[in-house]
Amino acid sequence: MTISLDKLSTRREELVKNYEELTKNIIEGEKQIINLKDQRNAMGGALQQVDMFIKEEEEESDVMPEEKQAALNIATS
Repeated sequence: MTISLDKLSTRREELVKNYEELTKNIIEGEKQIINLKDQRNAMGGALQQVDMFIKEEEEESDVMPEEKQAALNIATS
């Protein structure tokens, strides 16, 4: 069985088209991965910021109110 040059050329064109489509899909996928990583990094930064606010609030709530501190100072002096 012989394959004609026309059939080979047609098959080659199909393969080139498929190759280019796959390359395009890979590039788009890589762009999506970069975008997702950027979003993840932004979320990580937001989490750090919220953790910092929580820590600051916890530290502030550990501070004794002035009235209570004054009463403690009187009682211990």
